[in-house]
Amino acid sequence: MINCAVVGNEIVLASEFSMQAKDSAGIVSVLRPGKDPREPWTVTEIDRLPTSHRLRTADIDGSGRLVMINAPRTGAAAAAPEYRDQTPLLYYVAGEWKRRVIGTENSGVVHGIFVTDWDGSGRESILSASFTGIHLFRYTKDLRWTRTEVAKGDPAPWPKSGSSDIAVGQMGKTRFLAAIEPWHGNQVAVYTQHGAQWEREVIDASLVDGHTIQVADLNGDGIFEIIAGFRGQPRSVYLYSYDAAAKRWTRSDLDKGGMGAAACTVEDLNKDGRPDIACIDSTRLKWYENTPAR
Repeated sequence: MINCAVVGNEIVLASEFSMQAKDSAGIVSVLRPGKDPREPWTVTEIDRLPTSHRLRTADIDGSGRLVMINAPRTGAAAAAPEYRDQTPLLYYVAGEWKRRVIGTENSGVVHGIFVTDWDGSGRESILSASFTGIHLFRYTKDLRWTRTEVAKGDPAPWPKSGSSDIAVGQMGKTRFLAAIEPWHGNQVAVYTQHGAQWEREVIDASLVDGHTIQVADLNGDGIFEIIAGFRGQPRSVYLYSYDAAAKRWTRSDLDKGGMGAAACTVEDLNKDGRPDIACIDSTRLKWYENTPAR
């Protein structure tokens, strides 16, 4: 498994991943182009961290300068099936490329992270989804990281507890969280805030090996849809839309039986002003074009 992300004209790559930390080199490298990007690039190793898994960019201080977030899947001493160990969350400053620690409080498998401007300050924060639930990491003005529990996720006992993948959507001015739970789980859960608490609602429990979740306002009505993909049979991608009158989520098939999605993303691929969806599995990459309603 290889994961990568882009900072400026450089690509940061995490390679030699294994599900078991003892077998995972977790090599993190920076790829740089020469004067002609069509020619071979140079590769510089900057770190080795077992199970380096998710790479994302974030503007953590509101300066416009992106740093690279590295979220390993487990701690170095974790082993199946319990995976008990503290799981670090790290970042690198471009050009310096030295490991900096965000936090080591998470434990078990950390499968998903999501970068978001949580409080509208222009400073991006990181949501993590792990065996211990959903947590928010924020870089404060006094240059330190804080960690706050948002929700505990699936209440089942460890290692079937917590959350696996997370995304942030909007219902007009109201924020919600969408998650796959537990790790590689069967549930699509939606969290809505009530005071200081986030109320959990499972809107689907039929996924098999759920592995990716995205949100987007696909039809321009101000209410985000949820896209969830799973790798087990029938290997499908589902679309969930909120019915405001009935106050419930309804599911439709985006790709039934034709895509065991390991990952999906939302982007306006043809630049027509409507967000499209792209998903990938072990053998296929598909573009789902968002065409105008007829």
